[in-house]
Amino acid sequence: MFPAIFFCKDSFRGHSPGKWVCGVRVVDRDRGEPIGLAGSFKRNLPLLIPLVVAFLLQKGHRLGDGWAKSKVVWKRYANHPVFTGLFACHRCQFDLTGNVSGTCPECGAPVPA
Repeated sequence: MFPAIFFCKDSFRGHSPGKWVCGVRVVDRDRGEPIGLAGSFKRNLPLLIPLVVAFLLQKGHRLGDGWAKSKVVWKRYANHPVFTGLFACHRCQFDLTGNVSGTCPECGAPVPA
């Protein structure tokens, strides 16, 4: 029973208990939605071989995130360009890619540098 729970720990709306406490979540890399049961299983499967995980983490990425096509985001800043890859308005989420005016054309909010 424990192995089944361990491999599926991130499938609870993208949270494991530790991620929930820390305010982070595992999401699908392309859609931005929390990963499900299959994604959680793929993400945690490489943890069976700790030496491989330790070696790959030195390079800065986790093998399981590649398999599951997932990433970990800080929930509070999930819409920040660091996590989305987009440059969006902090107030209305309008896509500001290419904007040079310094203000959001949708809501008028100032655009941070």
